[in-house]
Amino acid sequence: MANYIEYIFVPNSDNSVNSNNLSTFDINVPEVQFAKLLHVIMSRYHNHFEKLFQCTLRSDLVLENYAEKKEINSYKKEVIKTEHRSANIIVLHYNRNKIPFHMFDSNTDINSLYYCRRITFRILNRVYINFDTQLYSDDTIVRKIYVNYNHDDNVDLENINMTIKTILNILTSQ
Repeated sequence: MANYIEYIFVPNSDNSVNSNNLSTFDINVPEVQFAKLLHVIMSRYHNHFEKLFQCTLRSDLVLENYAEKKEINSYKKEVIKTEHRSANIIVLHYNRNKIPFHMFDSNTDINSLYYCRRITFRILNRVYINFDTQLYSDDTIVRKIYVNYNHDDNVDLENINMTIKTILNILTSQ
């Protein structure tokens, strides 16, 4: 089983593209809808925090540089399974493991580089709702909303699944 699962909100599934048995979904949430959903979640869940960082992606490696805290996180995020859960929810199952910083070697083979402002709501010890605003070098802004679950052994899966289902219903009913 994967140790990290993301439930990604797809605001307009009509913008999906299918070719060669692969699907591409536009996960960019329009600004007004993003603000509305953020307000709805803030009114229900009050325990949140904010992070600002630079994110570098290369293949399945992720490097997050938190300049304010002088901290760098690096990890490998290997996709195990994808699901099209509903018209507006895509589920990605990952094996996510921290790696030493030096494993993310310097080269120009970078898939993506952006600055991120993330507002995270802690719902349960292992369940979070994330509102990301990503700014790319060409001034493109991508707004992404997703729920993440950090799996471990000996957890109450029934409670976690009910909580995730409730959150997804809130996001998709607005």
